[in-house]
Amino acid sequence: MENQIRTGALPLIMGNYASNFGINLFMYGASAYTDGKNITIPRLNFNNEDEMDMAFGYVAHECGHVRYSDFSVIGKSFDGTEALRSLFNALEDTRIEYLQIKNWPGLRKTFNHLITKLDESICKYLRTCKNKTSLITVFFDCSNRVNCLNQSAENSLKMAKNKLKKILPETLISALQKKARMAVKCHDSEEVLELSREIMNSIMKTIDFINDQKAKKDNAKGQTDLFDNSLSESIKQEFDGMPEANEKQTKALEKEFDKILSKMKDSIELDNNLDRKHPDLANVIEACSAQSVGAVDIGSLVTRNSAPADNLSLYKKVLSENSLRNNIHHLVKGYEDWNIGSASCGKTLDVRRYQCSLGISDRVFKKKLPKKALNTSIHLLVDISGSMSRPCHENSTTTRSQVANHVALSLAMSLENIKNVDNRVIYFPGNYCEYEEVYHSGQPLVERATYFDLKPRGCTPLAQTLLYSMHNMPCTDKYHRNIIIVITDGEPDNYQFARDMLAKAKSLDIEVYALRIAPNQGRLKDLFEEQVDMLNASELPDAMTTLLADKIFNCR
Repeated sequence: MENQIRTGALPLIMGNYASNFGINLFMYGASAYTDGKNITIPRLNFNNEDEMDMAFGYVAHECGHVRYSDFSVIGKSFDGTEALRSLFNALEDTRIEYLQIKNWPGLRKTFNHLITKLDESICKYLRTCKNKTSLITVFFDCSNRVNCLNQSAENSLKMAKNKLKKILPETLISALQKKARMAVKCHDSEEVLELSREIMNSIMKTIDFINDQKAKKDNAKGQTDLFDNSLSESIKQEFDGMPEANEKQTKALEKEFDKILSKMKDSIELDNNLDRKHPDLANVIEACSAQSVGAVDIGSLVTRNSAPADNLSLYKKVLSENSLRNNIHHLVKGYEDWNIGSASCGKTLDVRRYQCSLGISDRVFKKKLPKKALNTSIHLLVDISGSMSRPCHENSTTTRSQVANHVALSLAMSLENIKNVDNRVIYFPGNYCEYEEVYHSGQPLVERATYFDLKPRGCTPLAQTLLYSMHNMPCTDKYHRNIIIVITDGEPDNYQFARDMLAKAKSLDIEVYALRIAPNQGRLKDLFEEQVDMLNASELPDAMTTLLADKIFNCR
């Protein structure tokens, strides 16, 4: 019961929490990110307590950035490499979480849960990490989380420090570690950037010093004492917290440097960019989402749909190029006429019986026979993911999405005034959510026509769109049909979730048909039981006509 309450309440709590910070919250796509005005998280399963806490933790973290971070400073942190920017981001993360916890003490537990997941990912990553920029970032991020926020990142901190000691002396690492803790006391992002710059300058000077000593060693020809008397003072000036230099401490530091030099084969160079596998809060929640089959939505908080086209060019084109629309209309009309043809007993003559009876029998009229009435729900799901921007075929100036839009509007116009047919057209992805219903029966099509003229964008959330469509289907009986037609050209974001939704549709007696443009081979060919494959989008109008004639309005 408690989990059910939390499951239902969390989307509202998250939405209200985000509203308090003056931002919009979206669950959409496959990535987690913020631009300072909007927070986007990928689909998660709110029936899973672990995923639910992760979602709230990430939203709380990003809200902290929106409230306390100066996004203009991020641009200043780029110095030609990712090193300074990544260090700044790590220190800024701990500063904003420190402030969030100070104002919302209950967030300590939430953040700690999220960092536990991050710690697991970092430990796995560090086992094979060779990127020195990523290593430095991980170390200072974990250090501040452990020492300033009391978060559970001890395992990754220990691993990062052991690897960092191979390129920097431990005494100097400890001094910089102490300096980095000042991040939570900084008043703003500008101060954090200045602190990050000081730490990075110290690291670079130390690396330059080690590389210089290596060069001297390579040219020394047996000389063992490479360090001059200026070592202690020159290095000490770069690091706050170093104890007063004395001969014993200087010898200890020289010994650390010498240990590093003895194992060096090449000069130390920082990588220009972070490793793509470098874990952070965003990709931890993205990895969790990739395995999720969640259905609870926070999209109800989104009020902005796609902007309609500026004109009625698509509507006029469908009216002028009306062959597809006429074909569909004739199929529907033929089905209606066939269905009504034997509805009355004693009024329709059965010619064969009349001929056989020579006119002396009164059993010459057609009898009532049970037939499925034209009582049907047809949902058209149109893929407008990024790949639909490709040309319809080689040397074509028309895109796949333009043909799909034409087919969608033609079908809607053909079914507009047909009695007992519920027609919906749903595009995926939507503007700020995973799907967007552009039309349903009862709406004036001339007013909705501009919403069919949408441009490709984003990913392929087929599973979530199927889930929405099924939710809006009426209960079936032997006189009612529920039909979903999918137009797509790509693999869904979550293949297993899509497969589960198609299995659920089958169990509910919902018919699903797919029109696949330029289909890939492999597991996709097994996704849909009923499908029509086309080499290019120019075949789509004929494929739709054939599908409707063979599967839906078949009078045989």
